[in-house]
Amino acid sequence: MKLIYTNKTVEKQCTELRRAKKDFSDKVAVKLHQLINFLEAADSLASVTAFPKYHFHQLKGKR
Repeated sequence: MKLIYTNKTVEKQCTELRRAKKDFSDKVAVKLHQLINFLEAADSLASVTAFPKYHFHQLKGKR
C-alpha cells in the first residue's frame, strides 16, 4: 500500500529510524516503524482492519 504523508517532517520521521529515535523515544520509534512497515506491506485497508493486534472496530454515532 502506498502511504501519503502530510509534510516532509512527518515523512522523514516515518521513513528514517534514526530521525524517529531523535524526535521520539527509542521504544516509540521502533513501534512506529513496525506499524509503517506493516501498512506498506498490506494489500488494502481491509487486510489491515482484519489484523487483531490493533483492535479496530466500527465507529458509533454520526461521524
